Amino acid sequence: MFEKEYEIMKKAVRYVGDNIFLDHAKTITSKGAFDYFTDKDIECEKYIIDTIKKNFPNDNIVSEETNSQNEVKNRSWIIDPIDGTLNYMYNLPICGVQVAFFADNDYQFSFIYLPYIKEFYYAIKGKGAFLNDKRIENSPVETKDALVDIDLHTRDTIVAKMELDSINELLPHVLRIRMNGSACFSLSKTASSCFGAHLIVAKKLNPWDIMPGLLICKESQKFITDEIYKDYRLIIVAQTKELQSLLENIFKKNIDKMYK
Repeated sequence: MFEKEYEIMKKAVRYVGDNIFLDHAKTITSKGAFDYFTDKDIECEKYIIDTIKKNFPNDNIVSEETNSQNEVKNRSWIIDPIDGTLNYMYNLPICGVQVAFFADNDYQFSFIYLPYIKEFYYAIKGKGAFLNDKRIENSPVETKDALVDIDLHTRDTIVAKMELDSINELLPHVLRIRMNGSACFSLSKTASSCFGAHLIVAKKLNPWDIMPGLLICKESQKFITDEIYKDYRLIIVAQTKELQSLLENIFKKNIDKMYK
């Protein structure tokens, strides 16, 4: 099922990564405070959207730059042409292209391509996750040996203090904390067990930021928390139930403190 959609998009994502993404940004535009896009965001997105419209003209498109107000509904393509744009702007190779396909009330497949390091991740619902066509298996690590990647997703000083307090509490239990600034990089590297866990706390998350990576993590048998806790969306992806529970307990406790 959806073989045609899968094959067409797999080629499109790889083409975009190899031929547009790596041709470095020439213009940078502000979308608002601390939010930017480049000419390559637009070019990458246009190529993917043109491919969809040519082959599936009636499908819905939810994309960061030009269709961000559209809702995910039956037969939707979710597109982030360059995830980690700030990293990309500063020539940090921690960024990539990601696309997911939603149909029959669920995400059916997704792709993440990290062109700078030539890592192509993909997942197919019920059939597993893959890195460069090799199946990804979960490789549990002891909590004390885990690298934990955390996305500080706010400029609100109260929330930032909660996150920093939580990190302080977490530090004695794990090997190190990492912050990368790209959901597609962090989630794909968690799927392939480079990171023991990845965590996000935010009031608002866009589907193009996280859904491609969450499907890849789900299909690589990671433990996933994705819930609204108080006013925040809490996402935890972990190699082990023990590490998932540790992160849940620490962050939920410190979120509770913000309401007292």
